[in-house]
Amino acid sequence: GNNVTKLEWAKVLMISHCLPIRNALSFKGKTILGNDLPHFVDLPLEHTNDETHDWYVDTIYTAAYYEIIGSPTAQWANANSFITVSEGIKMAIKTFEVLNDRPARTADSNVRPLINDEKWYFTYYSKAIAENIFSYLAQSPDRAETLLKRNEALYYLLDSMLRDNLYTMEDGSDIRDYFQKTFIGGKREPVTIGGEVLGVSTQDHLLLAKIGEYQLALEQERQRATIYVWASILLAGAAFFAGKGLKKKKEHRK
Repeated sequence: GNNVTKLEWAKVLMISHCLPIRNALSFKGKTILGNDLPHFVDLPLEHTNDETHDWYVDTIYTAAYYEIIGSPTAQWANANSFITVSEGIKMAIKTFEVLNDRPARTADSNVRPLINDEKWYFTYYSKAIAENIFSYLAQSPDRAETLLKRNEALYYLLDSMLRDNLYTMEDGSDIRDYFQKTFIGGKREPVTIGGEVLGVSTQDHLLLAKIGEYQLALEQERQRATIYVWASILLAGAAFFAGKGLKKKKEHRK
């Protein structure tokens, strides 16, 4: 499917923003802001020496440590539940705030005509618009309670990163132009692997890999460490999602 789970989105946000996923057993019961670390009923804070289980634990509890998910009173992780657009935006804002060590700015006056300020996500949408984080989706209130799609999540994540001074103007414009023409303009050429024409979702994953390769080439040419880091992150993110998609295709063929 093309929907995004809480576990997937938490991992992508942490990797793309260089927030290390830590051994969950190293936490001392407190989050990065000094609040109580939640203990989830459906995912106890323990390792069982099962690689998959322990990875789940480390990823979810690290996200809780950074306060990307959960709260001191949260009882359920619901790691494999699909998230809505508003939940995805909230997690992106939380990631921005921990990375920048400050609360995101707000733009309440711009959001109030779109969203009732009694909605739980009003503040997060206000912050998203003020900081240009997923701002297009934040200005589409009809999507707030619909499921976040994997391809749009990755697109707007990349778009937000490009807006955040991660590249020179020339680099950013070049990457953004290529991505928008390919993704938004619908000018993609069909991608064929093993005689099978791949779907839109997989094409988007391959496109992310292409952007990662482009950034890596910039690093090799200019020896800029920051570009190398982001290229590696984007390649990892693209491989993570593409791997899931191709695995499902193989299972389906069986």
